[in-house]
Amino acid sequence: MIKDFIAYIYLDLKKNWWQLIISVALGFIYGYFFM
Repeated sequence: MIKDFIAYIYLDLKKNWWQLIISVALGFIYGYFFM
């Protein structure tokens, strides 16, 4: 699941670099609440 999330972010980087930043931010928030 984590690998799929990373792959999803990587694909976003090719399309919209700003969306990558948002995805990473959400990833940190997700990791903070579920750590």
